[in-house]
Amino acid sequence: MSPAAQSTPQGRLTRQHARALRVKLEELDTLNRDRDQLVHRASSLVAADDIEPLILKVSSRFEQLADIQPEMFEDVSDEQLAKFDKFLVEMSEIERKQNDILEDIQVS
Repeated sequence: MSPAAQSTPQGRLTRQHARALRVKLEELDTLNRDRDQLVHRASSLVAADDIEPLILKVSSRFEQLADIQPEMFEDVSDEQLAKFDKFLVEMSEIERKQNDILEDIQVS
């Protein structure tokens, strides 16, 4: 944009909109990095999480039963899966923020 065009009201308004858009795009970049870090943390937890010893411990209580069903381990499963709820909450928050930013950009 030429210096003459920058001094016009329309030029100043264009610069103002461009700055606002740049800020919103930087916010989206930050959210993208936050989401990538969240996925990495969740993946690391999955890789380190071995519930087999816990299942074996619980199953030893049912030794005398001839017919062991998966439902018997539902409480263990629910407890272990609950560790990942925080990731779902954080991901929902990132999604909400991203949608707010995108809506702001569309309105602008």
